[in-house]
Amino acid sequence: MSTTLDRRSFMGYFAGAGLSSTLFPGVLWAKLVAGADITVETIASAEEVAGVHFDPVERELMLDGLKQQEQRIEALHKVSLPNSVSPAIVFDPRPPGKKIPEATHRPMVRSKVAHRAFGGDAEELAFLPVTELSELVRRRRVTSLQLTQMYLARLKRYDPVLKCVITLTEDRAFDGAHAADAEIRRGR
Repeated sequence: MSTTLDRRSFMGYFAGAGLSSTLFPGVLWAKLVAGADITVETIASAEEVAGVHFDPVERELMLDGLKQQEQRIEALHKVSLPNSVSPAIVFDPRPPGKKIPEATHRPMVRSKVAHRAFGGDAEELAFLPVTELSELVRRRRVTSLQLTQMYLARLKRYDPVLKCVITLTEDRAFDGAHAADAEIRRGR
């Protein structure tokens, strides 16, 4: 067996066989790197060093599995991928050539929310549901900036006890609040 296998896939094969926690795959890899072909005899000698034992049928199965894996890797290496091919980092479940019909734009549906009086202290809004907060913002009883300032102040006040924040991104929150308020002023 040639060294077209890489260490990661080689060790992965043995992890799939439940042998990753033994010395066996490492000893066998060392023999392969040293130039030895992996044969039934090589597997048997690696067993002795690693302190495991397989019967002849298991050794043959391992040898067959490793040879199949090597053939698959060689086949992958033969596939020519030009630089114009994007890496497979985006999952697209659609079959090739299939298009998803674009949704028609429907008007926003608002939940029925009781009109709430707002006394000016944003802290009294802290536990209101988003439906009520959005209605207060829409009716311009409170601004996005006021809500953002109130929630950021609460995060700073209670985080030492609750440990609820990993990274407080105040600038980002304020930018979003200013943008939302600007849209509301433009009538959106």
